[in-house]
Amino acid sequence: MTWRWKLTCALACVVLGMSLPAEAQRPAPTPRIGFLGMDPRMQAEGRFERLPELAAELVAIKVDVIVTAAPQSVRAAQHATSTIPIVITAHDPVGMGFIQSLAHVLGRADEVIQ
Repeated sequence: MTWRWKLTCALACVVLGMSLPAEAQRPAPTPRIGFLGMDPRMQAEGRFERLPELAAELVAIKVDVIVTAAPQSVRAAQHATSTIPIVITAHDPVGMGFIQSLAHVLGRADEVIQ
């Protein structure tokens, strides 16, 4: 092979390589986190009657996880979904009956933060 032929092949490969569309990695989707019953005014006033409606709204917008604060919000989230993970921030989830033990979780209450 002559040097002209090698140069022609090399240039053809470069041009061909540059003409192919580059595919970038797609970024991972941002997780959607729903907070239920975290409003201090709602807790202070004892106004928990809207929790089932708010939990259903979180399920409808398809959040990836629901974070709950009060026992009423845990119950509302458990009634609203059986597929979305629920994070409990209650002080005594074992005593309240939401989980069997800190090592053994029941139902959709997947994480316990104390």
